[in-house]
Amino acid sequence: MCAPISDGAAAAVLCTGEGLKRMGLDSARAIKVKAAILRSGTDRPPEDYKNHLTRLAALQAYEQAGLGPEDMSVAEVHDATAVGEVIQIENLGFVEFGEGGPASLRGETRIGGRIPVNPSGGLESKGHPVGATGIGQVLNWSHSCAAKPERARSKARKTPLPKTVAVCTASKKPPPVSPF
Repeated sequence: MCAPISDGAAAAVLCTGEGLKRMGLDSARAIKVKAAILRSGTDRPPEDYKNHLTRLAALQAYEQAGLGPEDMSVAEVHDATAVGEVIQIENLGFVEFGEGGPASLRGETRIGGRIPVNPSGGLESKGHPVGATGIGQVLNWSHSCAAKPERARSKARKTPLPKTVAVCTASKKPPPVSPF
């Protein structure tokens, strides 16, 4: 099962606290970015899970932010295919490799579970506007927290992770460009 490819657009304003003041925006509604990682895929055998680009990006992001998977309270992950959420929760370190499916079946990733994943419904529920997916997930998550925090957050933790990798977005290396 795959998310339907759809049209869409999204935009975000990135600025400092001083920029918020200059624009007269309410800093209470701003989302603080603790880490932003851009990474390309690597050549690896499919069974080399520990070198999956999302796993490597997650480790970098956690280090940059001074946080770990145990500090997260909710995740929006890139799930353009049915198995996507399972793969990403393993790559993000929420569960051990091979435990994503069983953890989901036990209810650990549902709203109210240990680490709610894709409370928005994910890409399969709303389509996959390719260029807008990541920002759309962050926006949806932030609106959910503002409107219904009890639905968007686990009671156990305080630090949310909006992902597309967070946000959690994965991509393969681009093909070589021909000089002709």
